[in-house]
Amino acid sequence: MVYAISLISLAITVLLIIFFRDPERLIPGGKSIVSPADGKIIKIGVIGTFIRVSIFLNIYDVHVNRSPISGTVIQVKKISGNKYPAYKDYSKYNERVVTRLKTKIGIVNIIQITGIVARKIENYLYNGQIIEKGYRIGIMKFGSRCDVLFPKNNVVITSNIGDRVKAGSSIIGFIKKLYK
Repeated sequence: MVYAISLISLAITVLLIIFFRDPERLIPGGKSIVSPADGKIIKIGVIGTFIRVSIFLNIYDVHVNRSPISGTVIQVKKISGNKYPAYKDYSKYNERVVTRLKTKIGIVNIIQITGIVARKIENYLYNGQIIEKGYRIGIMKFGSRCDVLFPKNNVVITSNIGDRVKAGSSIIGFIKKLYK
């Protein structure tokens, strides 16, 4: 019995260490736009004047999120909601944190979304903060999905649905033109 409890405790500890890891990343320079999250790209599409890239995180992905582009934080807003599966369309009703950045290409929205397992999003940012591309913006504790919305006329997305990406180091697109 003691052996079984010890083995279960060890397994849980190992899973938590894997889950809450935060490795250093080499951040690409230039006009590149990097992934805000580790995971698999599940959607790329246009929503109004924005292009959205949605990344689903599984339990084995690093759950620390990073800024895809440099800018100034103009709003961090927590929205209460449900715990639907994050890979489904109705996850727009889930609890989430929306971070708005004023960048050289216009407003960029980063949306950290909970899911069935996710229970808490911890955001590290505050209004007026200036952050660089690849800066750690928060962690989704047992988290689920990260969407990023870019002004569609100012970027070109080079990633595809199904691509596996790493936060801060995988290039998902490039700046096409600067905001005026």
